[in-house]
Amino acid sequence: MRTLHVVGTATAIAFLMRPVISANLYFLACVAVARHGFAWFRHFGIERNRLATFPYLVCSLIADFREFALELTGPLGPELRRYKISAVDC
Repeated sequence: MRTLHVVGTATAIAFLMRPVISANLYFLACVAVARHGFAWFRHFGIERNRLATFPYLVCSLIADFREFALELTGPLGPELRRYKISAVDC
């Protein structure tokens, strides 16, 4: 299920880069929807739990980008074990 977080973060990054390429600011409005939409679907629709976006906005943003980087570079497994999170929980 981490895949939804990774897809959302990757999509948000793409939407952030798009205005630079096309000078169309419409894509900036899509960043928040892309970044949060997939994660919210996962938390509310699948896991049925509360997410930490609003009470911990900055920490949530940092954690999403850290998870994204670790997922792409491969060492996410040891990080999950370090915090005693099973792959099934994700």
